[in-house]
Amino acid sequence: MQDEDKYELILNHLTAGESQYSKRGEAFEDYKQMSYLFFNRTGKFVTEEDILSQYSAAITLEEIFSWDTDRFLPTANAKKGDKRVKAWHDIMAMEVIVSSDPFFDYFFTIKLRHIDLLEIDD
Repeated sequence: MQDEDKYELILNHLTAGESQYSKRGEAFEDYKQMSYLFFNRTGKFVTEEDILSQYSAAITLEEIFSWDTDRFLPTANAKKGDKRVKAWHDIMAMEVIVSSDPFFDYFFTIKLRHIDLLEIDD
């Protein structure tokens, strides 16, 4: 396998860079939409229980969503076990995007936007 076939992107790193680069404006809204489509394709989501487990026990979802206003994207209810639960996509997740993924080109373009021109060869 060649090195370029092993190239991966980490969604968390892209989201952090993109939120700073675009100042949460229209470009960030476009980024969130593409992230949403990426997660829908992969079928990955987080539930209320998953989100709350990342924070202190005394915090509510409303408080978390007020602090991280752009982190969790609501999606359709998902099946967990034998019931349907409210689900979100976490764009700060440590999700790996591999070069064979249909969304890789878009996310690679985002990555290039955050790299200093003198560092591109690296």
